[in-house]
Amino acid sequence: DPGPPNPDPRIPDPGSRAPGPGSPTPPPSLRRYLAGVHPARARHHVPMKTLVKLLLAVVVLHAVYRSGVSAATYYELKDASQQMLIFGGGVSPGELQQGILAKATELDVPLAAENLNVERDGVRTTARASYTDSVEIFPRYRYPFNYSFQVEAVSLGTQ
Repeated sequence: DPGPPNPDPRIPDPGSRAPGPGSPTPPPSLRRYLAGVHPARARHHVPMKTLVKLLLAVVVLHAVYRSGVSAATYYELKDASQQMLIFGGGVSPGELQQGILAKATELDVPLAAENLNVERDGVRTTARASYTDSVEIFPRYRYPFNYSFQVEAVSLGTQ
């Protein structure tokens, strides 16, 4: 015995087959209800998979941004050091070293005086520096980036 007939023709009978070509189609709110989606949340329903993908994309973009800022700061310090050597032909190596350390402090670069060497040999001035920048790639996770550079300049003016 299939039971009593369905009083509402819009609700499909669970024992019947799929509606045919002439059958009435239930309204969208009823279809969502039958599918298990509450009508009040139907418009705001975002799959968890999408949220995980978005979170992962944000984390990757954050890591790329932080490491990019660290690399840009390295190149800025290297360029500033090169400029100091080029235009500091009449300045002592000690003063050049202090200028490079001051620029590193200004850029918030962890460059220690023992990791910076400025030498002058005749008309050639060389600066060598190395430091490790601890960058927060992920929240509460820091990754050490090791940087080092050597810049040279030749002074053609009088000393």
